[in-house]
Amino acid sequence: MNIIQDIKPISDFVKNVGTILDSVRQSRRPLFVTKNGVAHGVVLAPESYQELVDSGNRPTPAQTVVPANMLADANRAAPVGATFSVQREKYADHEYDHDNVFAKILRGELPANKIYENEHALGFHNIAPAADIHAIVVPRGAYSNIHDFTSRASDAEQLDFWKAVTVAAEILGVPSAYNIVSNNGAGPFWTQGVPHFHVHLLGGKKLDGGAL
Repeated sequence: MNIIQDIKPISDFVKNVGTILDSVRQSRRPLFVTKNGVAHGVVLAPESYQELVDSGNRPTPAQTVVPANMLADANRAAPVGATFSVQREKYADHEYDHDNVFAKILRGELPANKIYENEHALGFHNIAPAADIHAIVVPRGAYSNIHDFTSRASDAEQLDFWKAVTVAAEILGVPSAYNIVSNNGAGPFWTQGVPHFHVHLLGGKKLDGGAL
């Protein structure tokens, strides 16, 4: 692999898609497309893809390889930041605890005092508030922590999640004065109590201290 020729950030790929796809077709070398410095997709020439399929090593959904001609047809007007295929090996679904409290709330098995919800996220009041205003916002997807969420969630899921945070703050009357806290594992101050990614939205009078 040529580190300069065979790895491209997605912004460069979108700007020069025609030239790059021609190069992939001619060189028969795979092109790795990165997003925010992380490899998110692999582009192959159609002939190389066919060889991969014929060899019996068909790519799995978690390791999608897209033939260059298919990618060109599907993404002629793709926006910068579009994700063509996602690598999901690092945080496998089996690591997620489907019986955690937030998962049960999302399935309707436990009640919650809802504040706001959209297609990909839910905000609700914390049953044991540590501040005058204390809400929890969770994604609907099965993401165990912030690293899992940022590496696997789609752009739409991430956009809806942060939209839920800001809209919940507006509904609670603190649109411009609040704290957001997210615990990941056993941190120096607090420990993540529920193994489903979430943020605490805190507002109201200034706190002297306390745990979440």
